[in-house]
Amino acid sequence: WPVLRDADVLVSCSDTEGLSNAIIEAMICGLPVIATAVGGSSELVDQEVTGRLVAAGDADALAEAMDALRLHADLRRSLGQKAK
Repeated sequence: WPVLRDADVLVSCSDTEGLSNAIIEAMICGLPVIATAVGGSSELVDQEVTGRLVAAGDADALAEAMDALRLHADLRRSLGQKAK
């Protein structure tokens, strides 16, 4: 998980998803998650608590979520701590 420890956010923009190991591992490392609301991602990511969910295929919403977390370090830290 060394790469995850150097990251600020995990973005998972799948069109379909089971229960994502990548999301689980990121949350264990204390990363907030931005994910498409498909499959198990919706079960793992608690909207505005541990990360953000966006509709699959909505590139504008994905970019907006990424930009929000890029600009707000306190929000990133809070979501990441709750994810852990």
